[in-house]
Amino acid sequence: MIGSGKMTALWKLENNRWKVTRIISYDHHPLAEVELPNETLNQYVGDYILPDRIINIVTEGKLLRVTDINKGEPRWTKELFPETKNTFYLNYENVVYEFIKKDSIVTTLNIYENDKLIEKAQRKR
Repeated sequence: MIGSGKMTALWKLENNRWKVTRIISYDHHPLAEVELPNETLNQYVGDYILPDRIINIVTEGKLLRVTDINKGEPRWTKELFPETKNTFYLNYENVVYEFIKKDSIVTTLNIYENDKLIEKAQRKR
């Protein structure tokens, strides 16, 4: 399971030098319900073309990272968390990215907001 948490460090001044004496980890909670193997994540990597921009997908650890590119410049980037084998969501938003295969090759990226299809991007070959 993929999760996040908070950490804090306690420091102590000894002989005019600061030393970490304890690290406390707390507030752990899951961010994704499933953890996908790298082979699955890697099949989604690439550029997906829309009329006004490019959606770039890369792997980042056990997650995907989406970057919107407009006129060659990155506009925003966020982590995508796996929901199922081919659907991912933006944390704290009601947006889902669905990767569609044709003949075992990912060809299309559908983007939903509030369960409504809002964009359909074709993968750059």
